[in-house]
Amino acid sequence: MDERAAAKLRTMPQLQRLLEAPEAAPLVKQFSHAAVTAQLRRVLAGARTDLLEPGGPEAAPSTAELLTRAEAALAASRVPGLRRVINATGVILHTNLGRAPLAPEAAAAVAAVAHGYCNVELDLETGARGLRTGIIETLLRELTGAEAAIAVNNNAAGMLLALSALAAGGEVLVSRGELVEIGGGFRIPDVIRHGGARLLRRAERFLEAGADILFVESPESLDELRRVAETFRGAALLANMVEGGRTPYLSAGELGGMGFKVALYPGTGFLAAARALQLAYGHLRTAGTGTGSGAPVLPFAEMNALMGFPAVHAFERRYGVPQGRPE
Repeated sequence: MDERAAAKLRTMPQLQRLLEAPEAAPLVKQFSHAAVTAQLRRVLAGARTDLLEPGGPEAAPSTAELLTRAEAALAASRVPGLRRVINATGVILHTNLGRAPLAPEAAAAVAAVAHGYCNVELDLETGARGLRTGIIETLLRELTGAEAAIAVNNNAAGMLLALSALAAGGEVLVSRGELVEIGGGFRIPDVIRHGGARLLRRAERFLEAGADILFVESPESLDELRRVAETFRGAALLANMVEGGRTPYLSAGELGGMGFKVALYPGTGFLAAARALQLAYGHLRTAGTGTGSGAPVLPFAEMNALMGFPAVHAFERRYGVPQGRPE
């Protein structure tokens, strides 16, 4: 450490000096001595980092400033982690937002029970120990008609139980697009493996069934595209190319060189048409005319020919009833 940095650090007040400052007394009374001490250590560490940053301040913050930072952090730590929010996502059942809100009657029932003790694992009729899942099982069986039921924490737990009960030692058919994370970080292949089953990719089963064309959904890198082509070499592989999509956008020649037999570009026309419409109608809105927008415009006669109107008109002339004549 050079002398300048050392000089900066010498301006930093000691922790004990901060705790003995008059401004610290109300903080200790409100938040406790241990909490204030721990927060001041974090504030001092942050201030030291700032001093040593290139272009950082030449001296440490004042005692008052350091205590103010600690107070703000302590106050923020007291705010409950769960808070009411507004769901403006357009998704009614949103996992990140607590799924569906409770009905007023359900919320009132929860509040009433939460104010005291309750029979979580107590059979009120016999006084003996009961089952924690007994009440929810009764309701789920009535609702679904199932012979038995259990509530678990998330989809990953539910899938693990189902696999263990129904597919242990067997195969589970999964598409590539389903190889995602669920339940807060549990990957589908790991859940299947822990459930005692073997993951079978859907594409492999399709080939065994004699599929004419094979489509592996959404490879997200060139390496993945190459692995797909190598894994299913000789099959009639299809690639779906979408501008701006997750799969790298390649030409038909590049895909053919990898081993793909069919290349689709379903979005090209729509994207081009959307851009042309944006230019044309944007110009019409601002200039009041459709000419001079810079959008490629097909002459009306060519548009009619492209749509096949001349053939329609010829058909009408040959077989249609002239106007004014009775049918």
